[in-house]
Amino acid sequence: MRELTKHAGEALNHSPKYVGDGRLLYLTNMDSEYVGIAQMDLSTGNWKYVVQLDRDVELFDVWRDYLVFALNEGGASGLYYMHIPSGLTHKIALPPGVVTSCSSETAGSSSRSRASTAATRSTHTRQVQSGG
Repeated sequence: MRELTKHAGEALNHSPKYVGDGRLLYLTNMDSEYVGIAQMDLSTGNWKYVVQLDRDVELFDVWRDYLVFALNEGGASGLYYMHIPSGLTHKIALPPGVVTSCSSETAGSSSRSRASTAATRSTHTRQVQSGG
């Protein structure tokens, strides 16, 4: 067994997702006040932030070259999708609420990332066509 996230002091490291080619994406606040999404090369242990902002990333999922992630924006969630190689990021329009889950799924020849939001009055599900 090998420790992957060596650090001194307190740091959050959770929700790892293996993305192939010896790479892992995970949530961390290593060397930062806010939680972001980091990528680690498992063969070297080197890591870098893929998403690092001035607010916390609450959850994420990945499908091929795309990330879908939720940000804490003043108590409500902002939902985004990002093309990883280019960094091109778009906000997904949602009613006010908190994103409680995010998952990628493949349906036939099309791929979608699905995010569920729980708002005060109702629950909504949005599907985002993620290309590829």
